[in-house]
Amino acid sequence: MKASRGLLSVILAALLTHYLRADISQQDARFEKLPEPTGALPSGALEGMARALARTNPLGFAEWKEVKDGPTKAINNVLRLATRKAVDKPWQLQTTARVYMPVKKGDMLLAIFYARGEFMPSDRAECHFVFEQAREPWRKSVTHRVDVEKDWQKFYVPFLAVDDYEPGTAQVSFHAGFGQQIIQIADLRVLNFAKTVKYGDLPYTPLTYRGRADSAEWRAEAEKRIEDYRKATLTIRVHSSKGKSIPGAEVRIRQVRHAYGFGSAIDSAALLAQSEDGEIYRDIVVSSFNKVTLENDLKWPQWEESRQKALDALAWTTEKNIPVRGHVLLWPGWKNLPKDLADLAADPAKLKARILAHIREIATATKGLVTDWDVVNEPYSNTDVQKVLGDSILIDAFKTAREVDPKARLFINDYGILSHGGNDTEHQDAYFKTIQTLKAAGAPIGGIGMQGHFDEQLTSPARVWEILDRFAAFGIPIHITEHDINVWDEEAWADYTRDFMTACFAHPATSAFITWGFWEGRHWIPNAAYWSKDWQPRPAAKVWYELVFKKWWTNVRSWTDYRGRTKVKGFLGDYIIEVKYGTMKTEKPFTLKRGGDYVEIELRPQPKEVAPTAPTGEPAGSTAPQSSPAAKAVPAKPAKPTGKPVKK
Repeated sequence: MKASRGLLSVILAALLTHYLRADISQQDARFEKLPEPTGALPSGALEGMARALARTNPLGFAEWKEVKDGPTKAINNVLRLATRKAVDKPWQLQTTARVYMPVKKGDMLLAIFYARGEFMPSDRAECHFVFEQAREPWRKSVTHRVDVEKDWQKFYVPFLAVDDYEPGTAQVSFHAGFGQQIIQIADLRVLNFAKTVKYGDLPYTPLTYRGRADSAEWRAEAEKRIEDYRKATLTIRVHSSKGKSIPGAEVRIRQVRHAYGFGSAIDSAALLAQSEDGEIYRDIVVSSFNKVTLENDLKWPQWEESRQKALDALAWTTEKNIPVRGHVLLWPGWKNLPKDLADLAADPAKLKARILAHIREIATATKGLVTDWDVVNEPYSNTDVQKVLGDSILIDAFKTAREVDPKARLFINDYGILSHGGNDTEHQDAYFKTIQTLKAAGAPIGGIGMQGHFDEQLTSPARVWEILDRFAAFGIPIHITEHDINVWDEEAWADYTRDFMTACFAHPATSAFITWGFWEGRHWIPNAAYWSKDWQPRPAAKVWYELVFKKWWTNVRSWTDYRGRTKVKGFLGDYIIEVKYGTMKTEKPFTLKRGGDYVEIELRPQPKEVAPTAPTGEPAGSTAPQSSPAAKAVPAKPAKPTGKPVKK
C-alpha cells in the first residue's frame, strides 16, 4: 500500500508540474498585453544581491556565476544562493537589493524571475521572494513562496504596494533559510505599472499548498470532526392536545442561525451610508454574517475623534441582533495610540492612568452593545507601552475591562500565528508564553484571537490543526479574528478559503471565524475582498455561501413514525420547527445545543379565520404605501451567489 501511495504521489506531482508549465505560456501571453511600466528595478540588481551576501557567512553564501544551461539561450548568469544548515527563520539567510524607483501605495507591481534547485536533499527546495520596507517594522507588500525543482521554472509574482516608498526606502530580497540546499535564480525583474492596470490583468504563477488534493488524508478526519463537534441529534414528538401521538405528521426543521460565529469586519461609514452602496452593504451584512467586528471605529484614536459613528453602528447591529466583537482596548504601540501618549513615557503613573481611564470610558459606553473585546492586540510587535510600564499593564487592562463589563468575553489577539506556512515559531512561542503569564497572574482572559491574514505562504490544514491543538490546551475559545487571503490566483484563493474554513470549523477549540472585510470598496487589501467594487461575488464569496449556508446548514423535511416521533441530526444553532397534519399546523422556535435534545410539539385544530373589517376610506387588502418607513427600510438586494441567507 505504501509503495502504491508513493507511486501515486509521483504521478500527481508530474501532472501538477505539467499543468503549471502549460499555464505559464498563458501567463506569458498576458504579460505581452501589458502596457509599458512606469518604473523598473535596475537590470544589475540580481548581481548586486549575489555580491551582498558574504561567503564567510556561517549560514550560507551567494555568488554570481556563469552557467551553460541557463533558463534561455540569452541568459547564462545566475544568482547561486546556498544554505549551509537549517536556521530558525527563513529571513536569517537572505540577500537583498534596494529599490530606487518611486512606489506609491496602491501601485500594481510585477516581479519576474527564473529559479531551479541545484542541490536538494529532498525532492524540493524553497525560498521566499519579498518586497518590503527596508527598515523596521519591515512591512511587506508581498512574501511569495517559491517552490523549485531541478529544472528551470518561470515565476510571475504580482503584488500591490501597501505603502508609499520613497527611492531607497524599499528592498527586494530572497529568503533561503530552509535547511541545506542550493538554489539558482536568474533574470530578476520588478516592474511598476502604477495604476495603469488592474490586478486581474497581471500574469501570475499558479499557486498551491500542501493538503489541497481531493484525496488529502485530513479531509476525512475533518468531516468526522464536524459531524461530532458541530452537530447534534434532535428528537421531536408530535401529539394532540390530549397527549395522543400523531403519526404521519409533516415536520420541517429549518435552520435560521448558526451557533458558530461566521462573521466579518465592517466599516461604520459604509454601514451607515445613505446610498445604494450602503443599502447593498447592509443587506449583505444581515444576510451573510451572524457576528461582526467594527474594523476601526473602536480603536482608541478613532474613538476619540468620532465616537458617535461607532455608537450609531452599534445601535444598528443591536437592532439587527448581530453580536459585535469590540476591537480594541489597548494596542500598545505608540503608532496605534493617540499621539499624546508617547509624551507620557517619562511619567509612567500618568500613562497608566490615561490607559485605564480610556478602557473604563469606552467599555462603559459600549456595555451591552459589545459581546467580546480584544483587550490587548499584537503585544508581540507592539511593546512601547510595556517598555515603560512592564507587562503588568496588560494584566491591569484585562482586570479593568472585567470590572466595567462583567459579561463581555475578553480576548487577546495577535497575527502571524496561523499564517506564513505556520513557520513563525518564535511568534507562536511568544504568544503562548504571554497567555500563560496573563492567566498565571489572574487576568480574566476568556478567549484567544488568531488573525489569519494570508499571502502566498498558505499553511497546510494539518499544520493549522497542530497550532490550534497547542493553544487549545488553555481551555478557552479560539476565534479566527481577521481572516483574509491576498493572492492573485483566484482558484487557489477559493480552494484555500474552503480548506482553511473547514480546518477551523472542524477544530473543537474554535467558536468563531471572522473575515476582515468583504467589499473591495471598503477593504484594507482590496485584492482580498469577497465582493468586487461593483458588487460582483468573487470565487471566495461563493465558497463562503456554499459552506455556511449549504454544506453546514440544516433544512430538512420528515414525517413522524407510529410513535409520533422523528429524528434529525442538525448543525448547532437556532431553528424554526414547522409541523403540519391535515388542517392542523404550528411552528416552534428552538435552539439546538451540544448533546442534542428532545422536543414535544402539540398540534391543535386551527381556529376559523374571520375576514377583518377595513377602516373607512381604505379598501380591504390594500398594502402600505411605498413611501412608508417600513418600505424605505428594505434594502436593495445585491448581486450575490445563490445561498440561503441568515434570517434574523
